[in-house]
Amino acid sequence: MLLHKFIKQPYPFLFTPLRNLVVAFLLGVFIYLLNLISIDETLVAKSFVFSKQVVCIFAGLSTFIGTLLITEISTRLFLSTKIKEAWTVGKEFVTIIILLLTIAFFNNIIAFIISKKTADYNFLQQFINAIIYVIGIGSIPTAIIIWFNYTILLKQNLKEV
Repeated sequence: MLLHKFIKQPYPFLFTPLRNLVVAFLLGVFIYLLNLISIDETLVAKSFVFSKQVVCIFAGLSTFIGTLLITEISTRLFLSTKIKEAWTVGKEFVTIIILLLTIAFFNNIIAFIISKKTADYNFLQQFINAIIYVIGIGSIPTAIIIWFNYTILLKQNLKEV
């Protein structure tokens, strides 16, 4: 019951073009840097046709493109003004899940394309691995963005009061 009430709570629709571009850029840079720090260069050389830095650039670009696709393009094409005005915590949560799945899908496609072993590539297994990786990594910037949104909204509301 409590969860049902929480996901039905109103939440502001904060997807503006400038904000979407900034968030997509920052997420792309974050993913690039995180992969650059954490991925083993030997594993990259063994698995992919490109260097570690190029693979990390691809990961950052796929995150940037996936984020823009969901936050900017999809919201413009598929969400009416009425839906945006009735935005809830649950709708925000579903949008974030769709975003993370889209990033995982794009990362998996790119990994398949640049893989040295495309004939042996198990797309489903790699997609599941990508989902786990993206959700694990994506929870950090998601929490930061939600906190940032909360802080901005709190300041705006306090200023209005």
